[in-house]
Amino acid sequence: MKKKYLKNFRKYSVSVIHLPPNDSAQPDCDQAVQALNFKKVSEDNRRVGVDTNCRTEKESDGGKVIEFQLANQEGCDFETAIKATKYGKYNWFLLFIALWAYMSAMNSTTALSFILPSAECDLELSNFDKGMLNSVVYVGMIPSGLLWGFVSDAVGRKNVLIYILVFDTIFSILIGLAQNYMFLLIVKLISGFLNSSLIAILATYVAEVHANEYRASVTIGMGIFWAIGSIILPLLAWLIIPIPINLVLFKEFLHLFSWHAFLLVSAIPSLLAFIGLLFFDESPKFLMCKGRNKEALLIFQKIYSANTGKPKETFTVKSLKEEQMDGQNRSEAKDDTIKQILWTGLRQLTPIFRKPYLFRVILPCFIQFLTILGMNTIRLWAPQLFATTIHSETHLNGTSSVSSICDLLMSNASEPTENVGDCGQRVVSEDVYFNSMITGFVTGIGYLIAGYLVKLIDRKWLLVLIYGLGVMCSFGIYWSTTSNHLLGTISVFIALISMAATTVSSVVIDTFPTFLRTTALSITLTFGRLGAVVGNLVFPLLLDLHCASPFIVLGAFLLVVGGLVFLLPNTKGEDLK
Repeated sequence: MKKKYLKNFRKYSVSVIHLPPNDSAQPDCDQAVQALNFKKVSEDNRRVGVDTNCRTEKESDGGKVIEFQLANQEGCDFETAIKATKYGKYNWFLLFIALWAYMSAMNSTTALSFILPSAECDLELSNFDKGMLNSVVYVGMIPSGLLWGFVSDAVGRKNVLIYILVFDTIFSILIGLAQNYMFLLIVKLISGFLNSSLIAILATYVAEVHANEYRASVTIGMGIFWAIGSIILPLLAWLIIPIPINLVLFKEFLHLFSWHAFLLVSAIPSLLAFIGLLFFDESPKFLMCKGRNKEALLIFQKIYSANTGKPKETFTVKSLKEEQMDGQNRSEAKDDTIKQILWTGLRQLTPIFRKPYLFRVILPCFIQFLTILGMNTIRLWAPQLFATTIHSETHLNGTSSVSSICDLLMSNASEPTENVGDCGQRVVSEDVYFNSMITGFVTGIGYLIAGYLVKLIDRKWLLVLIYGLGVMCSFGIYWSTTSNHLLGTISVFIALISMAATTVSSVVIDTFPTFLRTTALSITLTFGRLGAVVGNLVFPLLLDLHCASPFIVLGAFLLVVGGLVFLLPNTKGEDLK
């Protein structure tokens, strides 16, 4: 057993590792002593093996603590190197770019839901058409999730992110210029196919440039960016859509209304995220996994210089440990062709479908399927539920005679629906936008709390708490009889289940090795999107069968998932593989 002792010299202290008497590794430490200007580092006249190329420094009450790895190691591992880069401007700027990327993903899946009331006459939309436009992006995401995850694990994080954001910008602009329903549907389907793994790859990329002590909080805390997007998007809709815009361009080839302007503005986040990522480098963890340690070391030096303001040459790590995983080889060198890289990557993908990784991916897939099924079903049905309660309060003499949301739905079932051909001036209630902003605000607060709690308790217990509260909220939605009550329960429910989905993703990130990480995360999120499609198809059927049944089934699903999280691996405090 190796024992660590702390020796004080002048204003400094050195954290050294003593080797057992029978340990064959007895490296000389004279150079280490000389480099640190210490006269002697010994305990009971025994030499101490240290490696000055692998030291990290931190402040303590007794002065500066300098920690060393054993000298017989072949360079520093990833965690030592990334810890030595400190935390500073590089990390903050990367998170700022991640904010725009998350907003881009939010806009891609949600923006159309805000323009449907205004665009239904311009595009002659039926209720079925509206449902198709809301769900088609998820249909496009399902088949491509595994593809983009695999490509990212084969060729790198940064370049794939840039291509996704470029395509997302282009197709977002095309969506903003759409003149008919079919064009909008097809372009939205392609857009979903192209950006399906944006969040999965981004979360992996950000995790791989953060040290262990920050990683869990950062990956979970990035959910705040999604919440910010869910606040800004309805705010933009509220500011832009009511503006009376009617532009005719190119001899009536383009006829643009306010909802077109809203969709065009929604393309800005993906453009800004693309520009910002151009200033960043590839994930150093990915490069080390591919055996490209020289490139990784240069990136560590850049991160260190950006965070500390010191010259790159002063970075204490001078060499990196070989971290290629089992199943990896050096055929993926920088000068290999794309075909060779993809073929090698395809062969390396097979371990995910064998032990020990098969169960590790199946369990999160099942959990994410039920989790995102619940979250997106309630999120996409929330406007209709809000509209129902508001209509009841304003037109049906209040809610004194009702005892649940089902009574309100049944009371409104006999109300005449709007005709597609009725294209008079449409006035969208401001409550639709404000309720969405409140939901996003509550979600942001939830992520702040979760980011703090994950430092104190294991993620399993955090998930149990979240799913338990989610079960209560699902029943609370059923018993809601006023718009304020419904807004509160739906907001808390969406916040909780969003946090659960992000926390499960953070476990997946920590569980899988670098060459499988993004692929595994993409697979689990693909199953989650499949759950979103299934949930939105089944929810109205269950409502017709028995109004209370969807809320009961949803609560039961969350209860089951709350038990399954105990089977997730415990990764708290572990280094990235």
